[in-house]
Amino acid sequence: METSEIAALGAAIDAAVGTGMYATFEEAVAAMVRKGKTFQPDPHHHRIYTRLFHDAYKKSSRVLEPIYRRIARITGYPAEK
Repeated sequence: METSEIAALGAAIDAAVGTGMYATFEEAVAAMVRKGKTFQPDPHHHRIYTRLFHDAYKKSSRVLEPIYRRIARITGYPAEK
């Protein structure tokens, strides 16, 4: 991508389709997205991040879930369903 503001570009694409500027998302993307550098995944980094996800993040999210629920009860956000 030629922009580092990917979220803003996505919002602009949504708005362009929503307002009828482009008939489809495919048309909007073809007109609005420019390919920048292409990066190839590094297998070594992939192994590290996969291990971090399984050995650290997933375990920490299970441990933190009760804390997040307490915070939600205290603040009312996000609203419980």
